[in-house]
Amino acid sequence: KKIRFSWTYPEEEALKGYQIFRSDMPSGEFKMIGTTAKKSFEDAYLEDGKEYFYRIKKIYANGLLSDFSNVFSCVTDAVPTSVNDFEAVSDLARKIELRWTIPPRDKDIARFVIYRTDSSEGSYEELKKLSGFKKTYTDSGLPDNTTYYYKIKSIDKFGLESELSREIFATTKDIPKTSLNLTAESRLPRKVRLSYFYEIKEQHISEVM
Repeated sequence: KKIRFSWTYPEEEALKGYQIFRSDMPSGEFKMIGTTAKKSFEDAYLEDGKEYFYRIKKIYANGLLSDFSNVFSCVTDAVPTSVNDFEAVSDLARKIELRWTIPPRDKDIARFVIYRTDSSEGSYEELKKLSGFKKTYTDSGLPDNTTYYYKIKSIDKFGLESELSREIFATTKDIPKTSLNLTAESRLPRKVRLSYFYEIKEQHISEVM
């Protein structure tokens, strides 16, 4: 949202300062936006990702002004791109894995912020801040067979924030069904025989005999 620039001029004894002019187009109308006694200027409260054009006039001690300088331009930093390839992995035991990639055009990402809610219509709350080098996150310690919804945004080193990503969701793994129709056969020598039938809901079930 701001631009800093500097320039050089041959030293002149009777020089008082400089007038700074700006335009949205190289051939447009240039309006004065400020003055400075230094050979540098900061233009603030600008739009992100926009090119601005400038010209400078010297102010002499007697109040006279020089001609315009040449036209030069500067561009403000663009807002980071929204993370579009945000994915969540379901059917994991008490956790959900989140994955994403860094948009190619965004070279200055400083961190990512992940938000979560337990309802698609619910209010999102911040879940985790991560380094801009991270591309995965595991949301662990979750209840079984529970769905969570997520969004993510990126923030660059200048503090500019992307829009929130699209909503994604995933569900944690359900617990296996408990045994059904358990029967015990007694009056056997030094043992009891157990028989049971169970419904297989999960693909992998361990049996302890």
